[in-house]
Amino acid sequence: MIRATFFLAILLLLPAVAAAETKCEERTVSGHHAKMCMDDPGMFKHWTFSLEVDGESIFSLIDDYSENVTLTHTIPDSLALELPLSKQGSRTVSISGGCTPVMSARGTEIARQCDFTWGNVKIIDAVRFIH
Repeated sequence: MIRATFFLAILLLLPAVAAAETKCEERTVSGHHAKMCMDDPGMFKHWTFSLEVDGESIFSLIDDYSENVTLTHTIPDSLALELPLSKQGSRTVSISGGCTPVMSARGTEIARQCDFTWGNVKIIDAVRFIH
């Protein structure tokens, strides 16, 4: 009876341990819809941060490489399909920022704060994902 109860307890705990969770925050900035998400696949696995703007997927990065990001695009001289935020008066535009660790007083990471600027537009401002 004890063995059966033990296995039942383990089976009941597995979904909680293995459950993945996606948290998203949405903003409208300068007429553009931005969505920042953190995918948490569960214990002892890396989080993934993704940015979507105006319904277009811009990037998805694992936590180790999301802290200091710069993506640069040069608009070609020829006809090209461009994202609206890429057209800010210059041929070259960058998306920069990151999702940096927020530490507790004891030095444990308790959250990630995401901030991203696209050209001159602060598209993601202080979006915080608490673990």
